[in-house]
Amino acid sequence: MTKAKVFIGLAKQTDPELSEYTRGILDRMVGNTRFPTPNPTLPNMETSLTDFNEAVIAALEGNKNETILKNQKRKNLENALTLLGSYVEDNSDNDPGILTSSGFALWSAPKKVDPATPTNLKLIDGPHSGEVIVSFKGSRAAITYLVRYTEDMTAGNWKLSDPFFKSKMTLQGLNVGKYIWVQVKALNKNGISEWSDPAVLMVR
Repeated sequence: MTKAKVFIGLAKQTDPELSEYTRGILDRMVGNTRFPTPNPTLPNMETSLTDFNEAVIAALEGNKNETILKNQKRKNLENALTLLGSYVEDNSDNDPGILTSSGFALWSAPKKVDPATPTNLKLIDGPHSGEVIVSFKGSRAAITYLVRYTEDMTAGNWKLSDPFFKSKMTLQGLNVGKYIWVQVKALNKNGISEWSDPAVLMVR
C-alpha cells in the first residue's frame, strides 16, 4: 500500500500564494482533533505567518535590506510549514482523508508518460551524394529517437539507425537514384512510441 504523504510545494509559490496557503492550513488545523499537538504549535505558526506578511509589506518599497529580511522571514515560514507537514504526515494514520483535513495537499507520484509518436516527418537532400536529412517534430517526453529506413516497404527489409537525441539526423551511404522510405519512433524510460507515418524521397 502506498503511504499517504504530504505535498508541501512551496518553492514555486509567490509570496501572496504562500501566505494564503499557510492561512488555509492554519484555519483547517484549529480545532482539528486529528492533530491535537501540532509541531510547531499553531500560535508559533501564526507568529511566523504574521512576521512574513509584515515583511512582505515592508519590502514593497524596494529597500534592499527589507527584501533580505522578507526572504529570511519566508525561509522561516517555509521551514515551519515543512515541520508541520511532517507532523501531519506522521499522525494521519496513513489515511488520505485525515491528512487532507489538515489543509495540506496529498502527494501523488508523478505519472509515467510514454513518449508520443513523432510527427511532421520530412526528408530533404543532404549536403553530399547519398545523404538524406531527416527532420521531424520532437516528441513529448522523448529521451531518444530511432529511425528505420528501406528501399522497399513491402519487403520489410528495414535498417535501423543508432539512437540519437535531437529531432534531426542525417542518413548516409544510401543508394543514389533509389527511393527511400523513412519512419521514426521515440523512446523514454517508460516505453516506446509507435512508428511515425512514413516519408519518402529519391536519394541523389
